[in-house]
Amino acid sequence: MSPRDRLVSGTFVIVITIAAVVVIRVLLPSPTEAEDGLQDRFGRLDRRVVEDVDWPAFRSVTAEGLPISSESLRGRIWIADFLALECSSCPGTTLRIADLQERTAASNVLFVSFAMEAGAEPAALQRYQRKFRRSDPRSWSIVVADDVYLPRMLVACGLARTEEHARLGACSMRPRLYLVDRRGRLRGTYDSTNPTQVEWLAIDADAIAKEGTDPDGPAMHSQGPPR
Repeated sequence: MSPRDRLVSGTFVIVITIAAVVVIRVLLPSPTEAEDGLQDRFGRLDRRVVEDVDWPAFRSVTAEGLPISSESLRGRIWIADFLALECSSCPGTTLRIADLQERTAASNVLFVSFAMEAGAEPAALQRYQRKFRRSDPRSWSIVVADDVYLPRMLVACGLARTEEHARLGACSMRPRLYLVDRRGRLRGTYDSTNPTQVEWLAIDADAIAKEGTDPDGPAMHSQGPPR
């Protein structure tokens, strides 16, 4: 290659390199823009709210024998899930609860796990709870199954076709976490196996905590929960 050809070739490479750098700078956001993009992605609570859906009323006792009901939880923000002692995916969801307790501690969020097995002994549920020592039992309650309220709840959440199916144990297990606000409204449904949706849940719970303490405050509106 002649000196002239080498010069032309080198100039061409330099031009292409400069053009590539310009294109990358244009297409990729700056660090600040990237942070704003993540906040926009995770922080838009109004895109992940379920409108005007009340959590089904219930009244039962915890594994420790303490009374608990939808009314006693009114005025508190809480995250619900369903568990069964023989469920292979439930421990994964429970570990998420342990993580979320740390994330939402400042927002004073409660965690309520509904046992799906009518025959599960409270002592067995307590042993299950003790397996997850990272979970704070003061803010995490396991609710003993009953034949009245639990079947209604399972049908409402799409885990059983009918209440009779629920009583017979014909239920599907889904790794879901449910965010309920101070008025007892379901505000979001999240896949506990999806780290992005768990991140949404933590941010949404904190955002709801900042809405105020009036349980009859203004409702929020949205296009639905994350899928």
